[in-house]
Order: sequence, then C-alpha cells, then structure tokens
Amino acid sequence: MNTITALEMNALRIPNEESLEFNGVVYTWKQLDEESNRYAKGLTDRGVRKGDHLAVYLRNSDHFVILSYAIWKIGAVLVPIHYRSALPEVVHILENAQIVGAICEEDYVDITQKANEQLTKPLRFIIHRGDGEINNTEALKALRTDSIKANGTHLKASDYAELLYTQGTTGHPKGALFTHSQVMDGAVIYERISLMTRGDCYAVSVPLCHGLALNAIVLMAAVVGGKICIQENFDADEILHWIDDGHITHFFGVPSMYVALTEKKTYDVHLSSMKVMCYGAAPMPVPLLEKMMHDFPSVKLFNAYGTTESGPTGLVLLPSVQEAKKGKTGKPMPLTAVRIVNEYMEEVAQGERGEIMIKSPAMMTEYYNDPAATFTMMKNGWLFTGDLAVEDEDGYISIVGRKDHTIISGGETIHVVEIEQLLNEHPKVKDLVIMGVPDPLWGEIVVVTVVPVEGSQLTEAELIAYCKERMASYKIPKRFVFIDELPRSTSGKLLKDHLKERIMK
Repeated sequence: MNTITALEMNALRIPNEESLEFNGVVYTWKQLDEESNRYAKGLTDRGVRKGDHLAVYLRNSDHFVILSYAIWKIGAVLVPIHYRSALPEVVHILENAQIVGAICEEDYVDITQKANEQLTKPLRFIIHRGDGEINNTEALKALRTDSIKANGTHLKASDYAELLYTQGTTGHPKGALFTHSQVMDGAVIYERISLMTRGDCYAVSVPLCHGLALNAIVLMAAVVGGKICIQENFDADEILHWIDDGHITHFFGVPSMYVALTEKKTYDVHLSSMKVMCYGAAPMPVPLLEKMMHDFPSVKLFNAYGTTESGPTGLVLLPSVQEAKKGKTGKPMPLTAVRIVNEYMEEVAQGERGEIMIKSPAMMTEYYNDPAATFTMMKNGWLFTGDLAVEDEDGYISIVGRKDHTIISGGETIHVVEIEQLLNEHPKVKDLVIMGVPDPLWGEIVVVTVVPVEGSQLTEAELIAYCKERMASYKIPKRFVFIDELPRSTSGKLLKDHLKERIMK
C-alpha cells in the first residue's frame, strides 16, 4: 500500500461521500482525487520527476492536503516546512533536503526567496498560494491544470514519500525519511486505536506539517473512509460549535488546546455526536485531565505518545483506563514494541527509570544526509527516543522526563518532571517550564517560569512555601519568573532557546 491507495480506492467506492472540508469548502472523495490529479500534472509540466524533493511551506488548508497527494502521485518526496520557521531553519531544510521547488504562502515569498539566495543549488521554482505574481513567483492557480486523469506513475511501497524535519528546541532540525510503506503502516496503526469509522469526521487543528496530523489523522481517516475538517489555526470556539452541532466526532489536541476548550465550555454544549478526544505531544497535567473528564463525560479520551522518527507510533492510554491510570502514558500501540533500557541497552526492572526505545514498521528509514545522527538514534532496528520512563506493576508506562532534562545543582541530581508535576497541581498555576540556568556557586540552579491562572495573585514566596511542604530542600527552585504566556510552537513544544535568552538577560 502507498499513500495514494486509500484516496484512489475511496474515489471509486464512495465517490460522492465527503472527504475534506476547509473554510466551508467541501470536497467529495472523487473531487479530492481529481483535484490532486490537476496539480500533479502541473508539477510534471514543470519538470518534477519521481524522487525529486518538494517543499510545502504552508499553513493548514485544503491545498496542503491536495498538494501532498499531488506530490505523492508523481512519486516525488513531500518535505513540509513548519509555517513558523525562521529564515535559518528554512535555509537549513532547503539545503539539507536538496529541495528542487517550493510551494509557500503568499506572505512567505520573501523569506523563501531570501533562503533561496543562500542555497548551494537554487530552487527551480517558487510557487505561492496567493492570486497574482509576486516578485517573479507564480500563483498556485497557475499550477492547476485541466487534466483530471491519473498521472500513471508506478509507486512501490519502498519508494520514499516523506521527509519530516524534527521540530527541535535546540540545534538544527533533522530530516526523518519515510517510505510509502512506513507512512501507511503508521496510518493503519492509528486506525486500529482511533475508533473512527466511515462517516465520522476528525477535526484537524494541529499543524499538517507534522506527521501526527498528516499521517496519523489525514491518512488514517482516508483508510477508513472518514472525513477531515481542517482549521487554519486552532479556534476553541469553533471546535465547541462543531461539537455542539454534531459536525465532528473526533479531535486531537495538545494540552494548551484543552485548557482553552475547558475554559470556554458551557454546559449546554451537546456531546451526543462527539466520540473521541485524543491528547498528546506534551505532558498532560492530571488536574486538566480531570477537568476534561468532568466537562466531556460521554467522550472517550486517549493519550497518544510517539516521536516524529517513530512515525509517530509508540504508546497509547485507552479510554477504559483513563480514570485508573491518570497521568500514565500508556502501553505499546498495535504492531509496536517498547523497551525501557539503561545506558548499556539492558532492560531495567519495573519501577526503575530508563530510556524508551521503540520498534515499529512505521519507523523512519534514516535521518536524511546525516549518517552520524542515524547511527546514534537507531540500533538493531530499535529507535532511541531520548525520553525517560518508568513501568508500573501493571505494565503501564509513564514518561518522566528527557535524558537531558536533569539538573545538577550543588552536586545533587534533580529531575525536572518531579518538580513540574508537583507545581502543575497548584491551583493558581496555569502553565510552567523548568530549566537549569548556569550559576557560579551551584553550577546550575533550578529556575521555574510560571504562567499564573488569569486573575490570580501568585507570588514567589507562595510557591516556595508550597514546595517546602512537598519536596526535599535541595530540589526547591531558586528562582521563579512570572510571564503571561510561554513561547511554544503550535505542536505544544517549548521553544527553550527563546525562553532561556529572556530569563538570562
């Protein structure tokens, strides 16, 4: 199976059923198939061939999905670029991935052209999603042809389909390379746990440039013949409206999205059509999970954990154990194996902390153009995640931090997640992040950046007193910084470099 199999089959077996909706525009499966054929022909007319790498530098939209299918149909490799990427990141991805052409938003033409000027081999073309010509770049409508016939390119499961760049918080992003088979194995694994069926509708609010949205939601929905409803940017009011009128049945969100939903939710929202809410991509505070259970009592909750490199397969916490295993990450997904190991790759005992390793048919092939990083991350078919975890007596695994998320202060090892979990339970704390900051006396000190609950009066003295009652004195943070909002990416990941620069000024 390849990435266009489900689309083409759905266009034949359920041609008039809805597949995609964006800003009120609805596509049937037949229309989605034909529309992607139009753009596939436009790309081949511009000399794009099987194996070429194409960048899609777009916000969430119908065109993102259509162009992804078009790129796959001609056998080219899709390389999404996060729409919030800065110039150095764009330059690095275009250069590292050996991109031949880019399709970007109208307002990204300038940054794309500036990046192009720094490339060893310039792009063949830059196409934007606006209406007219901008700085000698074509509008997307010029790429759309009249041909609705299939391109005819023969695709093998082993052909490369995607190059997904990890959204690292430090250093250059690395490109995880996937075959068609690996991408679709990930979609099928998520289909097995999604509880989605034909006729259901999945709201897509997280960025399509991530494997979670594109593979685990969009392609997963295609496998079952379900519909996706895309938001350009997350809008809690619209999601609640869709839930209320029965427009959607499934939703995935990062914790910050659920904060917004639970803050806005009123008790007259009808939940009769809503089936599943999935959360992941960042730690879910237990108090927030409990509020979700209270506010959406009839909805089944899932926790999904995976990495870009793992496709993004890994662990799942099923609805049946949400109450009993609150705060746990879960057990391995179908067709997925997980080990928790020490530094010698020996499995640790239950209750002991170790690094999670994942083995799955959805795992990446390699880091593109980076054999050293590939060698470091993959051993004997297993993927190192860098995440630390503990398994309980029932086999449920909890993520307890990152290998690099320990702070050595005054010779004592302090685990960030332990402090994070404690402070997240404080009723006046809305969001926080903990970092080690260089200190001439202690080597490092624990600094907590806190976003207080709106309208609350929260002080450093109050938090220190709270910590003193609940943890060893050497673990108590030396400094608290209060801000209105943490700098996070749209996937919920903290932009640590930005925050650390601000703290250390």
